[in-house]
Amino acid sequence: HNFSVLNTPTNEQPWMKIKLNAKQEINEVKMFPKLGGGGIECYPVSFKIEVSADDESWETVVEKSNLTPPSNTNGQSYYFQNKEAEYVRITATEPVFIINEWVPDGVYAFQLAEVEVYLRKTIPELPEDEVTYKDKNLAKGGAASTDAQVQSGKEAAKAVDGTSDSNDNFFG
Repeated sequence: HNFSVLNTPTNEQPWMKIKLNAKQEINEVKMFPKLGGGGIECYPVSFKIEVSADDESWETVVEKSNLTPPSNTNGQSYYFQNKEAEYVRITATEPVFIINEWVPDGVYAFQLAEVEVYLRKTIPELPEDEVTYKDKNLAKGGAASTDAQVQSGKEAAKAVDGTSDSNDNFFG
């Protein structure tokens, strides 16, 4: 389901943190975009993914910038070298800025339908739509939190509940 950071007038680099079901090696974080009435909404322009074994010492494993929103909701996989981790943190270093009739002054927002975490035996080189996922999603059923204010009902736990196909159930 979906996670949504409450829209803010300032770019505060909101983050969400996932505590996995166990401490173990991981090498993929898969982020599912949130679909709205106008297509993909509030996927970060720039973000970083960090991992930690103890929730204190963090290592950046992925950094992306100047992204265009994904063209579909299939999920975007970000791979990295195997890391021992119990925590994964995604920070929107550049959230999306929105101005429209509902927010005429403009706001920054960060929204995801779901986040999955895996240890892949081999990191696939196939195109995204040809990859078959048979491994266990290590984030599902884990704990999730954020430092940002969230829309009512869009808490971080929505990003790890195993559902990514409901337009009105997101983290943000």
